[in-house]
Amino acid sequence: MIYDGKLIAGGIFTTADGGGAAHIAAWDGTSWTALGSGLDDPVYGLAVYDDELIAVGTFSYSGASEVRGIAAWDGSSWTQVGALFETAPGSPTVYNDMLVAAGGFTYETVYSANRVAAWNGTTWIPLGTTANGTIDAMFVYGSSLIAGGGFTEIGGTGTSNIAAWNGASWAPLGDGVNSVVLDLIVFKNMLVAGGWFATAGGEDAAHIATWDGSSWATLGTGMDGDVYAFAIYKNTLIAGGYFGMAGDVEANYIAAWRPQ
Repeated sequence: MIYDGKLIAGGIFTTADGGGAAHIAAWDGTSWTALGSGLDDPVYGLAVYDDELIAVGTFSYSGASEVRGIAAWDGSSWTQVGALFETAPGSPTVYNDMLVAAGGFTYETVYSANRVAAWNGTTWIPLGTTANGTIDAMFVYGSSLIAGGGFTEIGGTGTSNIAAWNGASWAPLGDGVNSVVLDLIVFKNMLVAGGWFATAGGEDAAHIATWDGSSWATLGTGMDGDVYAFAIYKNTLIAGGYFGMAGDVEANYIAAWRPQ
């Protein structure tokens, strides 16, 4: 994640460049620095919203300040973003000028470990009703918010581990995928999903597949193990995960897909 012209890293670490950096740090091209007091437990997701860096994870405090589950860095200090979370939110993103996260909130209006909600700058607003399983990834594709995870129903709508929110309701993406979606990204105008699944749209898709707005397709012959994370680097899709082969190429946990 880039914020204030710096590369931001979050995770389970407690030092960076030999100095203290509690689970989050910034790289300015020369050295790593801490972001204030940092956070007291791991950071699992980052976003930028309203000129602030947003971190989500299992943390509860930054120094003496309570910032349970989700916190904002304004360049000098960490603050809580609205309601405290009971369970760690996941995969924050920005949709329709609102910060979106999934997790468990203490406020009754949005309480559920499988709830998606949007922060409008003042309060958290539920996006439909709960999913019947985990929500592990979110990304914006076209005019829709896409949620992926391990669920067969969201907002009362049947779906197979992935669904789209159009601003009013949830809908399936075709026949979906047959197991958990762990990450999502948009590449070359296609939504890319990675995870535990072996099929997408009822066809073979070994842990990675694309959605073009109407149908699912494979990326080559996929991977021989689970895909956990994506990034775009120099017009190339980067996939990381627990795999040893990408198609017929040896790829120890990381691989690149270049368009033809």
